Amino acid sequence: MRRKKNKKSTYVSKGTGSKIIHTGHGSVAKERRNRGTPKKDLEKDTRKLVREVNARLNTLERSYKSGTWASKRLKNKLGTFKVRAWTKSGRVRLRSNLSKAQLTAIHKALTNFLNSKTSTKRGIEDVKRKQIEKIKERLSLDDEEAEEVTDEDAEFFYDMFGDNDFDDLTEKIGASALQAAIEDAIEANDSEDMFLQRLEWYGGVEMQDLDLREKAIRVYNKYVKDR
Repeated sequence: MRRKKNKKSTYVSKGTGSKIIHTGHGSVAKERRNRGTPKKDLEKDTRKLVREVNARLNTLERSYKSGTWASKRLKNKLGTFKVRAWTKSGRVRLRSNLSKAQLTAIHKALTNFLNSKTSTKRGIEDVKRKQIEKIKERLSLDDEEAEEVTDEDAEFFYDMFGDNDFDDLTEKIGASALQAAIEDAIEANDSEDMFLQRLEWYGGVEMQDLDLREKAIRVYNKYVKDR
């Protein structure tokens, strides 16, 4: 399966939704505990997570030179100006004098990464195997086309197929039409209005229903915007 590439980034059409990497950690209860934790203890715990995450990144890099979906999402989270905890060498590093809010944000991102199924080689292979079967069924691919599915394709569809907004749009537009619209929208750097119009063209439906329109906008923000 050949995928179109975004001019602005080598990481396109892979999905960056957070759904599959949240497994209970980062919950409201967890965040409340972090808020009540002394900063010194939070920093100590976060540094321990940094060591664990960097060790896992080292392991993943041996098999996935360009990174995995989970590691790319971690980079997006930690590479922001707010926390600046991602190094040019592709590892996590804590700066000095971080605020408690910054430590909490980093702690949450690291925890989510460690609990992500696609942050381990075994997890990635399991996701790929299961998603190939789903992709074959939902996009009507033959065996030869399915063999071309990459790890990143599998991760992308893993996220999408677990997304209620995506499922609802699929029922109205069709999986293949929606997938094509998303890929082409990324390539063309669509605005929100352009994406809605593209869905009408590709799916043969009018996006007048407010509920459907809202779901389409959420899909746009999650899979198209700034990719």
